[in-house]
Amino acid sequence: EFYLATNVGAFQETDEQDGLAHFLEHMCFNGTKNFPGKALLDYLQGIGAQFGRNINASTGLEQTTYMLNNIPVIRNGIVDSCLLIMHDYSHFVLCEQEEIDAERGVILEERRSRRTADWRMVEQTWPIYFAGTPYANCTLIGREEQLKTFKRESLVDFYTTWYQPDMQALIVVGDIDVGYVEAKIAEIFADIPAPATPTEKINYPIPGNEEPMVGIITDPEASSSSIEVIWKSDAVPQEINSTDAGLFLRILKKCIGIVMNERLDEIKAQPDAPFVAASFALGDLCYSTSATMASAHFKDGEAVTALTALLTETERMRRHGFTAAEIERARRTRAPAAQQLL
Repeated sequence: EFYLATNVGAFQETDEQDGLAHFLEHMCFNGTKNFPGKALLDYLQGIGAQFGRNINASTGLEQTTYMLNNIPVIRNGIVDSCLLIMHDYSHFVLCEQEEIDAERGVILEERRSRRTADWRMVEQTWPIYFAGTPYANCTLIGREEQLKTFKRESLVDFYTTWYQPDMQALIVVGDIDVGYVEAKIAEIFADIPAPATPTEKINYPIPGNEEPMVGIITDPEASSSSIEVIWKSDAVPQEINSTDAGLFLRILKKCIGIVMNERLDEIKAQPDAPFVAASFALGDLCYSTSATMASAHFKDGEAVTALTALLTETERMRRHGFTAAEIERARRTRAPAAQQLL
């Protein structure tokens, strides 16, 4: 398996680049220096890989990842070619005008098909989640008129600005000759220069608030009702994430989520349950801000009942913590890695 993780996403777009982080992901399959036109897909499909299943990519708000999964590596030449594909993704996508124009319709159809009620409501949450930052206006896939009319220069500028070695990580996983792969990476990627002046990626902190912020989000096609409560906090510094302390914190948060979700499931199973379903998790809103998130789905007219039950259970955890039995069960049955650390 081969991954190119690029530390850039929709949050890094300027107004004239709205939606272009995702558009660029598509262009990586439509012509690169060593694989012009559809040669990249033709080669991979020729060795038995399938688009979507083995050949894919994902664009998020803060990261874009390209992946070649479960590739049938039966000779070193396939390893070399997969590394060359990642090399081209990282710095040599052509972004030819005719390919851009051909892809506009594909992106617009993807946008149309994915704009369900759930997605439209998710987009409405971002101005609330990220209020007071440039992130609040993000759309991820882009606005329709922008996708129809953006200029090639805007796409190329986004690519050359952000797709630089200091913003990327190459990951190769599998039954491979490590020495051979490392040597090939050094050889194949040698022609990609480090930027003379690296682009600074600003992680905007989300402002705190003394009084609760309330958002009411509706859609005429919504099929259910839910409520979500978020408690914001500063994110763990990124330099800690790859340390034992960072691993410990992730496992600790996972265990808290496991116990809380078991408690909420028990409440849901009661005959007079105050909600249809509920969940609890500790994660991140973005690189700069972590969040504790609790949510519940409820029957029409029972919003207050569901919210009261959700906050009551959260306050019970805050005041009294967990029992030893709950912690042990979470550690042993749902988070085995925690046995070494908790």
